Amino acid sequence: MTGRRRSALGRFLLLAGYTPQASAAVQVWAQAVAAAGSLDPAAVDAALRAGRFDSVLGPLAFDAKGGPRDRGFVRCRWHEGAYDALD
Repeated sequence: MTGRRRSALGRFLLLAGYTPQASAAVQVWAQAVAAAGSLDPAAVDAALRAGRFDSVLGPLAFDAKGGPRDRGFVRCRWHEGAYDALD
């Protein structure tokens, strides 16, 4: 594989790697706009925090700070021979 082809393949893989997340973001935004009945940012924000949305990544919901309500992962640290979950 030539350097040019390798570079193009790397760019493709980098872009394709974010496709599910980007698709989910658009799906959730569209559902929040529909729920808000408006494009007003404050109304969409309130709808995002109040609802649960279907996406290519599965159902998504957000807490009062705008973070994921149901985490798909848990941060841990290795401490004294065992994993401890971090908040």
